[in-house]
Amino acid sequence: MKYLVLLLFTILLFLNNDSLALWEQDEAAYAGFAYNMLETGNFIIPDFEWSWPHRKPPFHFWMIAASYSIFGYTEFATRIPSVLAILFSLILVYYFSKRLYSQKLANWASLVFMGSLLLPVYGKIGMTDATLVFCFIGSYFSVLSYLESKKNQWLWWLLFFTSIGVLTKGPPILITTLGSLGLAFVLGKERREFLKLLIFSIVSLIPFIIWAGLSWHQDGGEFLLWWVDWYILKRTTGTVNNHTGFIGYYLLIFILCFLPWMLFLPHALKRLFLDFIKREKSSQLLFQSTWLISGWLFYEVLTSKLPSYAFAVLPIWFIYIAQSIINFKTNSSKFIRYSSLALGVFFIIVGFGIFVFKNKIPFDNLELTYLLVICLLFIFGVLYLIQIKIPWLQHRLPEIAFIFAFGLHLIAWGIALPAFESTRRFPKTISEKLVSLNSSPKHVYFSADYSMSSLPVYLAWNGYRFNTSPRENYDQHTMDTLRYSRHKLFMLQRRNLHCLDSILDSFKLTTIYGFKSDKGFVDTFFIAERKGLKASQP
Repeated sequence: MKYLVLLLFTILLFLNNDSLALWEQDEAAYAGFAYNMLETGNFIIPDFEWSWPHRKPPFHFWMIAASYSIFGYTEFATRIPSVLAILFSLILVYYFSKRLYSQKLANWASLVFMGSLLLPVYGKIGMTDATLVFCFIGSYFSVLSYLESKKNQWLWWLLFFTSIGVLTKGPPILITTLGSLGLAFVLGKERREFLKLLIFSIVSLIPFIIWAGLSWHQDGGEFLLWWVDWYILKRTTGTVNNHTGFIGYYLLIFILCFLPWMLFLPHALKRLFLDFIKREKSSQLLFQSTWLISGWLFYEVLTSKLPSYAFAVLPIWFIYIAQSIINFKTNSSKFIRYSSLALGVFFIIVGFGIFVFKNKIPFDNLELTYLLVICLLFIFGVLYLIQIKIPWLQHRLPEIAFIFAFGLHLIAWGIALPAFESTRRFPKTISEKLVSLNSSPKHVYFSADYSMSSLPVYLAWNGYRFNTSPRENYDQHTMDTLRYSRHKLFMLQRRNLHCLDSILDSFKLTTIYGFKSDKGFVDTFFIAERKGLKASQP
């Protein structure tokens, strides 16, 4: 049965990855970086049009570039590294849970992983978060395995996972590993062991230092200094792009992530708190506590916040929720049984609310999605209500939670997002229109940075080159380019359409309306096609 569940989870991770357009902003930017690396041969400094805020250390972009070299430039290839990162993360959870705890706990920890609401999402979007989760999980379990066995092989695995984590996103994995091991070294009794772990964590910086040196040699430190300022100084002393939140933000994120398992969360949190208090009783418990402090509580008080910052503590959640499930299976809890009644009522109320207000949701083509979600909520709401009278059903509340989570994911990725795709794929629609004009040479001039990173990516995949008007004095620059350049294809926004006022007769205009999914509003763009250009294809 477990192999069937793994197969279904793998199918879910690949489902519609070839047909959903790139997500703005990050995924599209990373696709552009990987494309540019292959085309220019510069694998050191990531760079692409309209994507400068998303530049990071290059490991994840190397993985996408490797995927492109095998599968070509497609959305499917962009997402393969994230799919593999989540699958390998699942393997790590299963292997280490079995090794450190038991077969039964390994089975349930894996199901908790697959039945979370966020981790499958990270596997379906080509972002750095999936790779970072893989490194967090590997680093955490490598330390636990070393403390349990004292075998040096786990020090090398710690070095491996931490090195990749730093080359993927920089500080987050260092803050957690160095912070937790440093605290454990100060507070613990086995200082020699924690010192060895600290040394290997510091040595893991060597690949990053080599990359940083090559980057500095290439541009005199311009990119590296920008990265330190943007991702370290600004985010530790304030916020960037309003990425902030309240104290308790990450606790809420974890509750949402494990919402299908909410019946088992109170017991898991209680046991986690008790073990935190008893941390002096073993080096493993001490390390777990310091990992929680450095990988979670530190970020709760930090002003800058993003969901993946605190995902270092995910493996602890897997273990404790799995233990709570096993405890329930062994000694059925009245609290969980009666809490499931409240959950059943909640599901039915939410399902009824969607049914009543579905016509007020401002998106088309989602009727089937609403119907399936309503049915799912009603079916599982009824199951949670009637379990109190049916012992067989009572005993299977964890299985019900997993099936519910899997059903939500199938509806979201198999039906809802494909139905929403015609609204969401606005940049891809523009690129397809530009490509259909069959311009020679293949070149597009953009009147400004439209903050749609996927638009130049799709054009680049089709062999197009492009220029963007500079931020300073872009209006005048656009007007001069329209008048005096030999470019044949231009894109303009409504705000700079006046640049064509006196030369409109020289151009054929095509208007394109679309929804900018990352901004949440409809925008208007114009393709200006210089007359005399080869006729558009039907």
